[in-house]
Order: sequence, then structure tokens, then C-alpha cells
Amino acid sequence: KDRQIARAGILRVGTKLLLLEESGNLVLASPRVDGVTIHARASLLEEMAWTIPTLVNKRLYLRDRKSIIAVELP
Repeated sequence: KDRQIARAGILRVGTKLLLLEESGNLVLASPRVDGVTIHARASLLEEMAWTIPTLVNKRLYLRDRKSIIAVELP
């Protein structure tokens, strides 16, 4: 099995996926029949980021056990 992405909350946005890994990495990916294609990855939070990302208009909300952040998307 391919383990490019650890445990993650997944949000579908159009044809792309936003995944928030438990480690706090935000991943932009496209689904494929045999897995995913990763387009970008950014470390935004600390450990134990278990909450699924929330998108409101162009603002993405992310949370871990210590903080919550909002990221403005293009």
C-alpha cells in the first residue's frame, strides 16, 4: 500500500481533495483509481489535528488541540 498520506480528515473541493493529516500537514491532492496525486503539502499545525477542514467561501479553517487558524485561499 502507498503511505504518502497518514491518517487525515478529507474535504472535497471540486475535483481536488484537501487533506489535513493528523501531524498538521495540509495536503492538496487529486483522487485516482489507484490512489492520489499530491500537488502541494504545507505544515500548518502541530500534532493531533483531528478535525476535518472546513471551507467557508474562500476561507479554510483548520484546528488542532491547541489552536485554530484561518487560511485565505486564492
